Amino acid sequence: MNSTSGQDQADADRIAGLKLARRLRRLLHNHRPQPVAVALADCLAVWLAGHIVPGNQKATAELRGILFRDWTTLALQLAAEEAAQMEARIAPGGEA
Repeated sequence: MNSTSGQDQADADRIAGLKLARRLRRLLHNHRPQPVAVALADCLAVWLAGHIVPGNQKATAELRGILFRDWTTLALQLAAEEAAQMEARIAPGGEA
């Protein structure tokens, strides 16, 4: 696989993930923050638990640590993007 097709797949995965997130937002809307946090943490836990290096608990823990750090980086990046969009909407002259 060349890097272009790899980037195309990464772009397609991001688009698919953001579409799924929009659907999940509707499910989580109007719930208190703590139940939403628990639901999101549970989804993350299930996702992480699905990543296993058979017969190697240490490698499994390391893999999950890497995935968790990558996910945290992505979540913070998406939070910054979302915050900027929210601020633009509520700024004078924004959509409000």
